[in-house]
Amino acid sequence: MARRRTAGGSGKSRGKGPRRASRPVPLFDGDCGFCDRAIEVVRSTVQPRVQCVPRQHAGLPALSVTEDRADREILWISPLGGRIHGGPRALSAVLMCGRRR
Repeated sequence: MARRRTAGGSGKSRGKGPRRASRPVPLFDGDCGFCDRAIEVVRSTVQPRVQCVPRQHAGLPALSVTEDRADREILWISPLGGRIHGGPRALSAVLMCGRRR
């Protein structure tokens, strides 16, 4: 039986990072004003469907994400198999989780 990938590595809570990837995880730059504002919009439209996490609190090695990649683009980590999408694909995935009217 395959083990479920945990966003925090050991499954224990570390800071503000996710404990497990039971929901999709968009990673963003917590030091970027534009990113913070964009994530506010995301949270108001798709929370609690996703678990937004600043990359600074994500435990990148446990997610198989390099610092360089996390610095360059927003990332989307799927709870199904831990697939990682970046840039426009990540934003598209975030928007697809939005409320349906």
